[in-house]
Amino acid sequence: EYMGNTRVLESRLMAAVRQHIDAVLAEHGETFSVRHTFLKHDDIHAIATSLPRADGLQTVNFFAAGLTAQTVQPLLKMLAEMPSVRQLRLTLNRLGDEGAAATVASLASAPGVHTLALPSNNISASGIVAMAPHLGAISTLTTLELFSNPLYDTGAAALAEALSASSLTAVDLFQCQIGDAGAEALASVLSSCKLEKLALFLNEVTNSGARAFAHALTAAPPLRTLLLSDNKIDSEGAAVLVAALPSSRLVRLALGGNGVHLRTLLEIGAVCEANSRK
Repeated sequence: EYMGNTRVLESRLMAAVRQHIDAVLAEHGETFSVRHTFLKHDDIHAIATSLPRADGLQTVNFFAAGLTAQTVQPLLKMLAEMPSVRQLRLTLNRLGDEGAAATVASLASAPGVHTLALPSNNISASGIVAMAPHLGAISTLTTLELFSNPLYDTGAAALAEALSASSLTAVDLFQCQIGDAGAEALASVLSSCKLEKLALFLNEVTNSGARAFAHALTAAPPLRTLLLSDNKIDSEGAAVLVAALPSSRLVRLALGGNGVHLRTLLEIGAVCEANSRK
């Protein structure tokens, strides 16, 4: 793992930096990771030019590296030269709507990437609208992590519109300030998309959103995991979901942190276990 506090990155030391990166790649092989390091443009350029030389690199991770819509560009360009990369993780950066859309668009030239993580990048509904047309054109992208972005209901609805044409099987949207309207939009497309996992915990979903999911589950969509913990669903909403479970394919339904009675949670577990044996 490459840590910025182990090396001073300045233009005059680019050659040394590349040698250091090469050494890190040789040691860690399948993963290259930068964490809690504010990268300058020259730093990113040096990394981007070195990464394609790493045979078998599968995960590229920049966590809290200060990446913006402009500085991420060299990394996105190098993806086309790295067919072995399977995961691109850019959590806690400053990509914003423009950078997020550009990142998704770049995956059309990186057919090996199946997981894209963009949590905590200040992505709004506008960013989802901008990336939506590209999602349908990337057949290999199966997992999209967007948690801790201010998407609200509008962003959830924009993503729901894109799901049917996409290959996504897992979407993480926890702590995105999504309420019932967003939940209802997502529930309405469950039977027309490939989604098997949907994470919506720590949002603002109430019994109304729970009813929408319950209605969708009776049609037995591909969904196997639905995470609704720490929302605003009470016993009434939980009961509606429990009633729909036997008709569904769910093997995990999380409702903890909603004030739902323990007896109900245990019943959910039992039905999900039975579903797993179908």
